[in-house]
Amino acid sequence: MKSKIIDFFDYNTLEIPTELKKWHIPEEEIQKELEALAADNASQAEVTDTIADGDSVRCVCTACGEKAWVGRTVLLYPGRCLPGAEEAEKRIVGCKVGQEITCMVGQWEMTVTIEGAVRQITSAVNDAFVVSLNIPGVSTVSEYSRWYHQQHDMERKTKASYGITHFWLTQTAERSTYEIDEEEKWQWCLERGKIMFEGMLAAGVDMRIPEEGFEILTDEQAIEKAAREQERNFIPFLVIQKLCALDGFVPTEEDYRNAIAEIAKKQGMPLEEAMRKACFSLYQEMVFKEHLFTSMSPKAMACMEV
Repeated sequence: MKSKIIDFFDYNTLEIPTELKKWHIPEEEIQKELEALAADNASQAEVTDTIADGDSVRCVCTACGEKAWVGRTVLLYPGRCLPGAEEAEKRIVGCKVGQEITCMVGQWEMTVTIEGAVRQITSAVNDAFVVSLNIPGVSTVSEYSRWYHQQHDMERKTKASYGITHFWLTQTAERSTYEIDEEEKWQWCLERGKIMFEGMLAAGVDMRIPEEGFEILTDEQAIEKAAREQERNFIPFLVIQKLCALDGFVPTEEDYRNAIAEIAKKQGMPLEEAMRKACFSLYQEMVFKEHLFTSMSPKAMACMEV
């Protein structure tokens, strides 16, 4: 490329923000996970005492100014404040099955008889509940916590390391200096803009329709608009290309053609059509990022909290 980086910033000199170094899963998150599992495994029981918030109550309308309501089932969910049922939900709390109340439901005052109510019974989060989850080797809350860490710590740490890698890349892009060939940059953006326009159109999104006003854009104007949106990606592209080159990772046109051929084969698409829907710089950007986030992740992990 004619455009180049003339002063490449060394991200190794950066002080990583403390927040980016954090990755440990807090015990509060594990407790919430157990509570969510307990809620998912909740059972239902008929209400035998007074109705409370959270119950599901089945009533039948026995009297109403609107005769069509008489005899119909009315479901109330106290505590949920459903529109039009707020007063009825409040009135029914503290009542018992078989009791009759008069309340407003929507615009109608009606008398309803409580026919039945069910209550969600959520298990207490304790060792007995953990046993019910049937996780091999896990029979206590503390063992569940240890198991949860074994299952998720590496994934969480890896994801957090990507945040540091992103920090390094963005700071390198901001702090380096460049010599940009504007014509090359515009052609780079235009090629990607055309792919973006046609891809969005195939997905049912017409970029010719303006976000403001009523004047429909031409194809050329829409492609130019898409190209302008690509301009912000040019400098970051130069950075990831440079870093990959320093690693000796330089994808070729042949790699690109092989990748598109594989995609075309999987999708049952003619190779010519697949090539029209792609471009080399988009392929490069994808594989550059894959390479860097994979190769820089161990280095980022080494900088994180122990």
